[in-house]
Amino acid sequence: MDVKQLLDNALENDQRAFNHLFDLHWDYVYGYLLKKNHNPPLSEELAVQCFSKAFDKIDQFDRKARFSTWLVSIALNLWIDQQRQTQTQKSKLTETMAEVPEWERAQLSPEEEMIANQKLESLLVHIQSLAPDYRQLIQLRYFEGYTYNALAQHCNQPLSTIKVKLFRAKKLLAEKLNL
Repeated sequence: MDVKQLLDNALENDQRAFNHLFDLHWDYVYGYLLKKNHNPPLSEELAVQCFSKAFDKIDQFDRKARFSTWLVSIALNLWIDQQRQTQTQKSKLTETMAEVPEWERAQLSPEEEMIANQKLESLLVHIQSLAPDYRQLIQLRYFEGYTYNALAQHCNQPLSTIKVKLFRAKKLLAEKLNL
């Protein structure tokens, strides 16, 4: 099946067409991002976000353009946003660390520990409120350390499906946490 036919099917919400498009373009998008940042986990995360964004807005794709070009433009924008966010976080962390004396950095006060525990409890409550399949993916990936491939095998689902579901689960969790 050619890309044009896959796009037609994807516009009709055919999940198999989405999976084929994902599999067909994954190496290209991931490779592009890997060349930009030289960080495989970050490249993988951004590539998953790219496909999620593209699939959510597939009806806005200009059929006169190449689908791979559209994906790379989305990936580039995500990478630029990530770079800006990283710079902002680094500057905030530097400012914060400059305010804290060296001897106070290594240990938390009882109040700080209590606040950290409350935040963890809140996070766990929000994770429990997710749909069971999203909750399971979050649990296996972030608490038990499963890789994407191990998740795909464990859940008996295609790797592309696992990546998109995990991205959506994290997005829902971020919304619940007002991040």
